[in-house]
Amino acid sequence: MRIISVNVNGIQAAAQRGLLSWLQAQDADVICLQDTRASVVELDDPAYQLDGYFLYACDAEIPEQGGVALYSRLQPKAIIMGLGFETADRYGRYLQA
Repeated sequence: MRIISVNVNGIQAAAQRGLLSWLQAQDADVICLQDTRASVVELDDPAYQLDGYFLYACDAEIPEQGGVALYSRLQPKAIIMGLGFETADRYGRYLQA
């Protein structure tokens, strides 16, 4: 199993620098992204989809202040978003599959 984890420091800027093409070429089973700085709606855009992956995301109340995303080759049985306490959850810092 191959897993990649990366802090993208804003997915829009990272995508413009070629991150998504690079990720696709790595052929990982699971890709974890931190600090996406994008809403779930923004990440639904086809520009952020990777062929052969399911995409799940957890955004922050203010999207520019956090957010995480998970690309997975296999569809998880369940997705848990948030830890259950506002201090962490309002920044979109936790996603479990």
